[in-house]
Amino acid sequence: MTQQKAIKASVTYHEALELAQKVFPEKDWTRTLEPSYYRLTGVVFRVSSPKGPSRRLNGQLIRVLVDPRTRRAWTSDDWNLSSEPVDSDLVREEPLDDLERQQLVKIAQEAAYIQFLKHYRLAASFEFLLEHVQEAVWKPNWYAETRSHRLLIDGITGRYATATKPTAGVSPISVP
Repeated sequence: MTQQKAIKASVTYHEALELAQKVFPEKDWTRTLEPSYYRLTGVVFRVSSPKGPSRRLNGQLIRVLVDPRTRRAWTSDDWNLSSEPVDSDLVREEPLDDLERQQLVKIAQEAAYIQFLKHYRLAASFEFLLEHVQEAVWKPNWYAETRSHRLLIDGITGRYATATKPTAGVSPISVP
């Protein structure tokens, strides 16, 4: 297996801990806050447009990240990968089969096309040539849980999501 690297996190452990304590001040997050990683697929296209007004964009790279689970895609800046390898215990790698890989590339190409037209508003012919597919671009997060709550903090934006755990031993359906 190749050594995996993640997008460089913008949110440090101390910033994540501070946020966790603001969200749930009554909880002690210091023992449970740990890094986790979410797998995205990265696709890079090269613009090919030798004629017309869009020829000035010929050769430009367009990067797209695709979430393999939700099938959502968005264009992005260059992936600023951390120099530190990701701890293999913190990721679960599931290889993509050829059909899934092709589907994700198609989704990425559609997202790139839409974004490209929005940004440049060109009425010229151009195409995207597949430059590179990186099957695993790991997005950093911070994860913590207590007996009653779970907290996930985005390691890039600092946004967070909370969840209350179901009470142990209590069934949502009562049986007479």
